[in-house]
Amino acid sequence: MPSLDVIDELDDSFGNWVALVIKEPEFYLAIDRAFVKKLANTRNLRGIYITINKPFDVIESSFRKSDVKIGNIYFVDVVTKYMNKKAPEKENCSFVDSPSDLTTLAITFMQAAKMIQEKSKFDKVPVFVVVDSINTFLIYNEENTVKRFFHFLISKCRELGCKLVLFSSNVDEVTSLNRVVGAFSDKVINYAG
Repeated sequence: MPSLDVIDELDDSFGNWVALVIKEPEFYLAIDRAFVKKLANTRNLRGIYITINKPFDVIESSFRKSDVKIGNIYFVDVVTKYMNKKAPEKENCSFVDSPSDLTTLAITFMQAAKMIQEKSKFDKVPVFVVVDSINTFLIYNEENTVKRFFHFLISKCRELGCKLVLFSSNVDEVTSLNRVVGAFSDKVINYAG
């Protein structure tokens, strides 16, 4: 597993930051868990985890097995309802109907961010946001639409003072998206061969 000292370096350099993490598919969940665990457990930050790759219940179960502080995370699930599954009623998760409904995703994100910030105000700790995975949005949306959405998300996270981790893969089809999102980021971290 790669070192997560990069989080310390980002905090030292920027305070609140945006990082694009490019990874190989076989390391997806392991790297996600490691980043989230460092932010939620080690740093004791509250955060939002936006998932389009796997349903909430799969991610939550994996995090629980890895002893990630689930109480510090609010999930935004963009895939469960799309897969024609009935979304369970969960206190720590919102479900978006479709991965192509980026407007609803943006609204859901903003509501979650404001809720988490209210909870964090007392502790005066920054909020983190994790998106897994930006390249999957290309399956459901046009590339320029996805680029605009992530420009919006990055801008909003900066405005709100969040730490933002955007996961992507190293496949050729997402090179253009990775390049654009990387240009908006404070750091591109490459865990791909």
